[in-house]
Amino acid sequence: MSTIEPRQSIKKKVISAMQGIGNLTEAVLNVVSDSISTTLRSTRDVAVEFSDLVVETVFGAIDGAAEVGGSIADAAKASVIGVLHAARDADVSELDTITDAARAAVRRASDVGADVADATRGAIEGAIEGGREFGIDAAEAASAAARGAADAAAKIGTSAVEEVKAVTQTFTND
Repeated sequence: MSTIEPRQSIKKKVISAMQGIGNLTEAVLNVVSDSISTTLRSTRDVAVEFSDLVVETVFGAIDGAAEVGGSIADAAKASVIGVLHAARDADVSELDTITDAARAAVRRASDVGADVADATRGAIEGAIEGGREFGIDAAEAASAAARGAADAAAKIGTSAVEEVKAVTQTFTND
């Protein structure tokens, strides 16, 4: 049996938190961070792949945002920041965590029919904001998110690659 919280549960938590506080960004950030941290604390003796935990949690967050008609960009941004908060409790690379979260956000955005460019933009913004909060160089954080978004886009298709590339270039040309 998997020790990773199922994405349906994360989705329900995002929807419930959104209804309770009325702010999608805050709801996603709190649910993502709390869910990962709780899972890590409860599975100290069980090997849990942190990247798998990030993917499932971000998938659930994007699903929840899509269901309530929320901004996928805001959900992706908050997801990246949330996984960085949770990464403090794990011995993992923060940049790899950003890459995993961005990859998951873009992939899931495509799965739910949302705009991959919005997910990319949100993931990069979350990487920059979260990176600043945790002392990570903004350019390195943005690059890690762009790498994850590009990886996801490559698996989605040519138009996704073009959309992601256009968004990532706006961050590198600033």
